[in-house]
Amino acid sequence: MCGTTIVKTTEKKWLLFLISFLSLLCTGYILYESLYYMLVLTHRKGFPVLPQLIAYFNIGICFLGFLNNMFVFFAIKFGAEARRGHVVILMYIIFQFYVFIVMFMVIILLCITLINNQNAVVPLAVSAPIFNIAAVSIGFFMPYYRLLKRQMLEQRVNGVEAPTVDMNAAVVHPCPHYQCGPAAVVVEHAAPPYEIDAPPEYDKVEFSVSLVPYCLSEVTPLTNANFDSIMKENQIVFVNFYADWCRFSQMLKPIFSDASDKFKDSHGKVAYANVDCDRQPELAQRFHVSKYPTLKLFRYGEMVKREYRGQRSVDAFTSYIEEQLKSAVTTVASPEEFNNRANKDKRSVIAYFPQAAGAEFDIYQRVASSLKGECDFFVGVGPELAPSGPAMTFVPANSNDHQAFNGAFNDQEFVKAWVADKCVPFVREITFENAEELTEEGLPFLILFRMAGDTESERIFTEQVIREIADQKSSINCLVADGQKFAHPLHHLGKSVKDLPLIAIDSFRHMYLFPDMNKLGQQGAIRQFVQDLHSGKLHREFHHGPDPTQPVPQIHGSADNTQPPPSVFKQLKPSDNRYSILNRDEL
Repeated sequence: MCGTTIVKTTEKKWLLFLISFLSLLCTGYILYESLYYMLVLTHRKGFPVLPQLIAYFNIGICFLGFLNNMFVFFAIKFGAEARRGHVVILMYIIFQFYVFIVMFMVIILLCITLINNQNAVVPLAVSAPIFNIAAVSIGFFMPYYRLLKRQMLEQRVNGVEAPTVDMNAAVVHPCPHYQCGPAAVVVEHAAPPYEIDAPPEYDKVEFSVSLVPYCLSEVTPLTNANFDSIMKENQIVFVNFYADWCRFSQMLKPIFSDASDKFKDSHGKVAYANVDCDRQPELAQRFHVSKYPTLKLFRYGEMVKREYRGQRSVDAFTSYIEEQLKSAVTTVASPEEFNNRANKDKRSVIAYFPQAAGAEFDIYQRVASSLKGECDFFVGVGPELAPSGPAMTFVPANSNDHQAFNGAFNDQEFVKAWVADKCVPFVREITFENAEELTEEGLPFLILFRMAGDTESERIFTEQVIREIADQKSSINCLVADGQKFAHPLHHLGKSVKDLPLIAIDSFRHMYLFPDMNKLGQQGAIRQFVQDLHSGKLHREFHHGPDPTQPVPQIHGSADNTQPPPSVFKQLKPSDNRYSILNRDEL
């Protein structure tokens, strides 16, 4: 896959970790010894002030060295948190300045102690700073400076000598395929990446200092400039929308990179890519990214409706991509074969073409791929199957009511809109598997709770919803739910499975019960219920009772509880234990 080439180093993380840990112990021990001598000196009567000052100074520099090595230790173990390579360079400059100051003060202290004939404190004045410098040098100077300053000579890429540009940390090579233009090479001992200014002839130079090994070789960074070209060059692009400050994004990055290696030889077929949403806010807004990390699949340049919400592991990503690579269209030889192979319980689309080529055939393949999972798609090819040209028919689930397509096959947007309207139903079933996805759409739920197998109530509800509130599709989600599986929301409404079927609205703040199930099927009842939600009437009546124009019902029992039940389905939104969520007040 074009975009980035990796130059791997042979550094051992465990060795660097051990060196850093031993250095930390050394500086800690020196700090302890300095504190001990200070206590001895300050409690000795008549001891001169100068040695006491020397002891205090030693404690100060030892403490700084201890803090420095502690930082290095945790940076090696957990990964540095800084975002820019300039921070690392600044750390190195500060370290050099620190060493210079300590050495200068050692010379001054040595001269003072000799001049004042304080030979007894010469070891204390000299040994602690020198040992401290040695420990800090081992802990910081060796693993960081040696790696970052390593001179990496020319490297052969696919048998071609690639030019090398030393940038104090990174080596820049062109794309190994020589198709994507100049590309960055990351020195692999790193997560997350740090950037420095690249020469103008290169797109980007990256380097990093955390010693956690992972490879960015097969993940292409997306920007406004290269987004469309990457999409056109690949059949499937799996994109990670992330933010560097998000800990879940940091955890995912090495896994996502390792998963990309599984398809490194699938150039033009599969591409793994990522979008830094802090640096590319236009792309994040364009695809409505509201949480990090968000994983979206693009097929033939079009975003698949359902984002990836499964397990974040190399095996899970690999299985997902392999499944997506399978053809969305099943080929049949005749209408009879279609009737035999089609699943009667699922919605199906069958199209016939004179030949397996041409713009119309390609458009159908793309539409089927983008809506894979929403319908079962079939295709028949041959002059005898399409004597009058391309033909397409939608077959609803458990129905013989075939609906023919009468539009232009060469208009991809029109074909996709027609198929989506048929395959993505207005009334969907909510399950624990798709609840997060539905909740993230941010629309209130109008839900029919019914027993599994109660097809009659579902039919009446679906027909009434389509008849009365089809124009409300952009403002409410119409759903059906298994009342036994979703018994918890019923409990909040003061109901049980014995009361099924029943209808409720969950606004993501409160839940409202449909007042009279005997009105199910009655003209205008569902529409009025939805309009009362949007007008605020449902919430108002919970607090203040029915409007003055309505008769006041007789209230039995306690009337203290005027607050509607809290939303239950809001709890099924994307979890804070899995995402860094933006705009938390939307739901």
